[in-house]
Amino acid sequence: MVDMNTSLAPEIEAALAKLDDGEVVECDIKYKDNGELHTGVPIALHGDMYGDDCPDEIDDGIFFYCDGLNDFRALLKEDNGEDFVVVGFDNGKEGGRWHS
Repeated sequence: MVDMNTSLAPEIEAALAKLDDGEVVECDIKYKDNGELHTGVPIALHGDMYGDDCPDEIDDGIFFYCDGLNDFRALLKEDNGEDFVVVGFDNGKEGGRWHS
């Protein structure tokens, strides 16, 4: 279980502050089992805001859905309960970018 009270590095916290719930962030992820790196992976920060009516062209392009910024924040930690960890992200806004 990820401890949400654990602080991340200041440069990560600064970039996270530029993100908004409800947007899709392009991420670099690393799989824990083999270290394989994938870049430009879309992760949604809004959960499934469309419910069961999400258009396929949107849903098919999303790699992972978070229930907001706190869930996304957890993905930056090695002990996040998923088979991958986010090692970089970019929302296309000034200051909203971080890469390890």
